[in-house]
Amino acid sequence: MKKVVNSNASIYEILRTYPELVNLLAKMGFDELTNPSFVRSLGRVTTLQTLANQKNIDFNLVKQEFSKNNYDLGPK
Repeated sequence: MKKVVNSNASIYEILRTYPELVNLLAKMGFDELTNPSFVRSLGRVTTLQTLANQKNIDFNLVKQEFSKNNYDLGPK
């Protein structure tokens, strides 16, 4: 069964619930998420989709990678 990740949640909330996602996200180009200070500060007010848009990362590709790794990225 896939784990459901709320795409509307802040990055902080996502990583607090699923800390194992840090490595997957870093591999996709979200290197700043390996920095706990970033996650605790900007991560509290930033969604994954917002960060993907800022970094020009296709959010559909993010969803596909999550799915390949047994996570469902969508609204709860």
